[in-house]
Order: sequence, then structure tokens, then C-alpha cells
Amino acid sequence: MCSEGAGGTVVEQVVCCTGDPNHALGASWMCDDGCSMCTCQGDGSIAADGCGGPPTDSQPSTYGLEEHLVEGASLAALTCFVAFGVVCYIMCCCKRAAGPLPTKELEKNEEDEQLAAGD
Repeated sequence: MCSEGAGGTVVEQVVCCTGDPNHALGASWMCDDGCSMCTCQGDGSIAADGCGGPPTDSQPSTYGLEEHLVEGASLAALTCFVAFGVVCYIMCCCKRAAGPLPTKELEKNEEDEQLAAGD
């Protein structure tokens, strides 16, 4: 018995497709690839006509808003980490390269600060 018939009723006395016993001879249905149409031929074999494109899943994949937000946040966090590392490197290495200020310059800077505060 095949499950082909008007309104989905079970049809008795119908020759089933040998390639897929769930379908009757001459019946057509959507193939498992989600794209092609399968047809049971008169000899019981199944023939599929190509759909002309890549097979599709029952649920098409979409690149939604959430994925875009996660990607953007990850990129922003990575940029912040890199910027922080560059700033730390500059602060540490440039301070060592310049060395300490000479004593006379320190005294002059302190004197200038005291005069500026007293104005």
C-alpha cells in the first residue's frame, strides 16, 4: 500500500515505487536535498530533476543582527586591548629612554611651579 491519493488518503491496489515504497508510480515529491523534484518513473525507479542551484536546507541560514553585534563588539574589544598595549609600551619605553631629568632642570621646574602658584 502506498500513501498516495487525493487529499492524502491511502490508495489501495496501487503499485508502489520500488525506489521509495512510500510513493506510488508516477508520484512527484520534494527530494531530500530540499531543491529537486523527485518522480517515480513507470519502471519503479526514481528520477530527480536538478534545481539549478545549490541545495537548500529546510531552514535557510541567515546572518542576523545578533551575529553582527557580537562581531562588532569583539572587534571593538580587540582594538581597545591593542591600544592599551601600545600606550603602556610607549609610557614604559619612552620614560626609560629619556632617563631622569637633570637636577638643575628639576630645581628650575619646581621654582617655576612655586612662582606660578604665588601669582
